[in-house]
Amino acid sequence: MKNLESYGVLEMKPKEMNEVSGGVLGLLAVAAIALLASSCAPGCAAAKAVYER
Repeated sequence: MKNLESYGVLEMKPKEMNEVSGGVLGLLAVAAIALLASSCAPGCAAAKAVYER
């Protein structure tokens, strides 16, 4: 493996990682969107079945 420092790659501090990835709030937002999408899926299938009749 090549020395990454010669390419200007630096180690990130935990605070910097949190700012880049969104931290806990970003994770909660993704989880909320996934939960909402999964709860809407059965309703969407039922609505589609009504329109196909």
